[in-house]
Amino acid sequence: IARARAPLISQISPGFIDLQVNGGGGRMGDAGIGAEGLAHICAAHARLGATGLLPTLITDTPEATDAVIAAGVEATRRGVEGFLGLHLEGPHLDQRRRGSHDALLIRPMTETDLHRLCDAAGRPASRKVDSLSFHATARGRPFFAGQIRVTTRSLTIGGAREVPPDASFD
Repeated sequence: IARARAPLISQISPGFIDLQVNGGGGRMGDAGIGAEGLAHICAAHARLGATGLLPTLITDTPEATDAVIAAGVEATRRGVEGFLGLHLEGPHLDQRRRGSHDALLIRPMTETDLHRLCDAAGRPASRKVDSLSFHATARGRPFFAGQIRVTTRSLTIGGAREVPPDASFD
């Protein structure tokens, strides 16, 4: 009888990298998080095998975004173990595809929003604002074609692309 042998995998990985973490250890990525909170989330995920992660702020107010960016800058300055940057998800989403995001907080990207993100990415300690999600339309047409060109000079944007307003993701 012949025996089947599984191929030997000779790759060792030190841990998992999580690119979207909404929280951990009882804490959420929100306006009150602070650098200590980001460190707490990173430590909670480290116990589960994640060696690096991007804490996520989901759709919120401009003030909350400012607070989370400030926390990310401070976490970077302190060298928080496992902190790779921030994932800013929304608030520039298509209402039709908002999922669990608060409909009252979703809005088109303004010049102020754009400058907030580019300024944050330009700070030496905050180049770790690495991931930005926005999938929205303004008045029925994709609004971010020009803004994406400006933003990509300063930020790394994962998965950003123009999506026709009538696209289906089913």
